[in-house]
Amino acid sequence: RVGAAFTRFQTLRLQKKFDGFQERGVVSYGPCQFPTLGFVVERWARIQTFVPETFWTLEMTIRLNADGSVANDSGQNQNGNVYSNQQGRPIHLNWKRVRLYDRPTTTAIYDACLEAGEAVVTSLTGRPKNKWRPIPLATVELQK
Repeated sequence: RVGAAFTRFQTLRLQKKFDGFQERGVVSYGPCQFPTLGFVVERWARIQTFVPETFWTLEMTIRLNADGSVANDSGQNQNGNVYSNQQGRPIHLNWKRVRLYDRPTTTAIYDACLEAGEAVVTSLTGRPKNKWRPIPLATVELQK
């Protein structure tokens, strides 16, 4: 309340006192503006001092056949049966450490994965696929 009232008071007073001030608009004041300005300046300073670093990532994707077996490059599943071109959607595997900042280490891990030939899934997470319509007059959900 103080911010709106003081903003109006300052604007009207300064418009009367200085020529050409009416074209410039409003002099805004509020108790929340100074901390917010501090956050903005702090973020701007972090952006200005940012130094980009080169990094590497490892990505792994598998594709399943219609029968649930893992598809490979040879055109056969793990049982030796030939599979058709109708493969399921790809499954992307992720790991906690997303980025590596050392190229030789990344290459060593990549080579170790290729040599192992198999992997163990330690956890599986999923997301709900249904998005329910918002409750009437619940504008917060519409903004998401």
